[in-house]
Amino acid sequence: MKNRKINERRRVSCYDINRNKAQEHVETGEDYCSDIIRDSSARIPENTSNILDILDTYTTLELIEDLREDLRNYPEILVQIFKERVKRYSHQKLSLLWHNGKNRGYVSNQLWKFKKNRVFTITNEDLIKLEDNLKKRFNNRVSKYSQIIQKYKNSELPLDLFIKLLEKELGRISTDVKVTYGELSIILLGRKGSVYDIRERITNSTYEDYNPNYKFARSTLKEFRRILNRILKEHAKTCIKFIDNYERLNPNLKNYPKQQYTIKKPRIFKNPSLFVVIAYWFGFLCADAYLHPRRKQFHFELQRSDRKVLVKFAEFVGLEKDRIVNRIRILRDKNGNLKKYPMSYIQFVCKSMGQDLIKNGFLDFKSEGKVPNFVLSSIKKALRDKSHRLSEIFEGRIALAFLLGFYDLLQKERG
Repeated sequence: MKNRKINERRRVSCYDINRNKAQEHVETGEDYCSDIIRDSSARIPENTSNILDILDTYTTLELIEDLREDLRNYPEILVQIFKERVKRYSHQKLSLLWHNGKNRGYVSNQLWKFKKNRVFTITNEDLIKLEDNLKKRFNNRVSKYSQIIQKYKNSELPLDLFIKLLEKELGRISTDVKVTYGELSIILLGRKGSVYDIRERITNSTYEDYNPNYKFARSTLKEFRRILNRILKEHAKTCIKFIDNYERLNPNLKNYPKQQYTIKKPRIFKNPSLFVVIAYWFGFLCADAYLHPRRKQFHFELQRSDRKVLVKFAEFVGLEKDRIVNRIRILRDKNGNLKKYPMSYIQFVCKSMGQDLIKNGFLDFKSEGKVPNFVLSSIKKALRDKSHRLSEIFEGRIALAFLLGFYDLLQKERG
């Protein structure tokens, strides 16, 4: 067996290999747009597909960079979420593509000439070179770039508008546009500055919560997988592979983040039939809250416009209001298109509250639609009194409060 010193071994990412190949091509003058560099089929070469399986360490920063690098391979998915990405395909990127990694100032120079002389046009020879490189770079991918070039050839577009439209289209389909930390933050954590904060926490010793060994919790990684599967669908495999290996190579991860939070009223749901307000919130939670049956982790999310409801709930259970977090959820609309939705959520762990909710039928209602026993018993008691309506009897008000809470949330969700 080969002797290998872990502390001397540098972590190798499959993307390091692709970047090295790209640099070799540029230095030797070979085709900058070669399929071997950027084509999606070459993201993980066959001979390196199991590199992550033999790693000894995998840090949080490395996971972040690998996820950014893989996500950039799906520009047409990303542009559905971040419309402004099309503006990030620069003159320099177009120049390098146009001239095989050389003459990075070509486009700016052509625009300068056009500004000085409005009848100036790009030579037909250069346009042919552009078309050839675009075909090599994007193969048969559906795109409007051919139409844009043809319109310029037909004198239907001035040069400045031609460049603008071409860069916008390439910004839509090109993997040369990197995924920013802000974009990754919104995708994975729903807040633009989240990844910045994590990087600062790991690298900046003056940061308030400095922790060079910061790790994601298992529940956070589970959420990452769910989000990436929803956004990328069948293309999520590589990102999921990174996350799986991160979890495998960091066996001491916490089950969930920020475990130590105090609920002032942990037994508020012990007997929901005692007060109308308790029955109301029980019904409200039954509509769309989530409770992990083993960890007793509680999660409740609403549209940002209904944040005030979460504030009232936090006050009801005795939880600090700063535990309510705003984030962006990326979901598909009825047409299958990805869209950003502003949301607010609250999440905490409370064993006693979780046990009380389960005991009183919360999970049975969520999984099987069984009406909680305290509601059924309240209705039966109320119906014994034939001379009054349900709303006039305490037990009847308990049952009605549960229904009111349940349908209040459904109504909010449906707008």
